[in-house]
Amino acid sequence: MLMQGGADRRVGPSQGERLYKRLKILNRPVEYVRYPGVGHDVSDSASSRQRLDRLVRTYEFLARFLDVPASPPANRP
Repeated sequence: MLMQGGADRRVGPSQGERLYKRLKILNRPVEYVRYPGVGHDVSDSASSRQRLDRLVRTYEFLARFLDVPASPPANRP
């Protein structure tokens, strides 16, 4: 799972895209998400909606490879 801020000045979008393409060529399970207006530290500079999206995408990506439900539990005791 590659997540990148669209306003990242440390790692340019082209670098993230190149890594994604290389992993696809190697038939690795990979997803690439770019968050517009977000800097290098996605967890700090993202909006609330983008942070939630990041958490859900990470959970769903990992759920495909680990023995966990496909979606998080709705209610916690």
